[in-house]
Amino acid sequence: MIKKVYTSAKDFNEQNIELNTKLPYSEDTSILKESVMIGSKTAPNRLACQAMEGCDGNVDGTPAELTYRRYKRLAEGGSGIIWFEATACREDGRANPRQLWIKRDNLDSYKKIVNDIREDAIKANGYAPIIIMQATHSGRYSKPHGVPEPLIAYNNPIFEGDKPIDKSRILSDSEIDRIGEALIESSKLADEAGCDGVDIKCCHRYINDKVNAPELRFVTSQPHIATKMYESMTDALRVMRLEYSGYSVITTELVDPENTPKNTLIRAIKNSKMSDGDRERIKAEYERTKEFLFGTQKDKYLEGIIDL
Repeated sequence: MIKKVYTSAKDFNEQNIELNTKLPYSEDTSILKESVMIGSKTAPNRLACQAMEGCDGNVDGTPAELTYRRYKRLAEGGSGIIWFEATACREDGRANPRQLWIKRDNLDSYKKIVNDIREDAIKANGYAPIIIMQATHSGRYSKPHGVPEPLIAYNNPIFEGDKPIDKSRILSDSEIDRIGEALIESSKLADEAGCDGVDIKCCHRYINDKVNAPELRFVTSQPHIATKMYESMTDALRVMRLEYSGYSVITTELVDPENTPKNTLIRAIKNSKMSDGDRERIKAEYERTKEFLFGTQKDKYLEGIIDL
């Protein structure tokens, strides 16, 4: 049986039966019209435009004509959530010379495009979408000038094979910290631009080979179950990291788990009433948890990813 791209419901249903995949199918899509609460925000419907890069920004990181045209079309399309594409936090973290790059001196252009998205959506549909910006640093995939200029925390043979990246491209702990700070700063700028939230690009996979405690073997011996545990551990560490930075944190399901397994929304609100003692207590617990998960010889790359 050759799997294929489906151009009709008939084709999909035929192969769904033949492959015995038992994927649910319904002609009734009315549920997609229903609004849904996400924290304190309400998405007017259950459609979302994902964070796909257009690589059509200006060299200075600002949205260009094609960027504005694309988001105008997305806004008029009526989705309840527009996940604004991966936007670099630093020039050396751009995946190409045309990737968007938010910074203090071009913030007005981001205020404009976010405002335009809302106005175009309201004009076309009568409502504004929730707008989430994805903040990123491309790291080993950085090409800010059109050629590879990778920045890594360590050589990874899985990614690099028999062509390891030169050790001069390995970042120090302080340099990794500065990338974390840049991601935080870009998140603040996204907030100033009018975005409803920020998605900081991270990856669960680097925890996979670090959970070696024999006590957890009954979980780690089952890959499917273990993957869920790794994802939950990573999210829990992010929550603790935010808490000891002075935030009150709530986690919730972004969408129904039947639709996607990756649906945890981490909502953080600055808590001015949190005492220094509480923050130090949470930080100590965070460090103990990392030592349990990663051992005393902590992976510098993993430290950089979690400590954002």
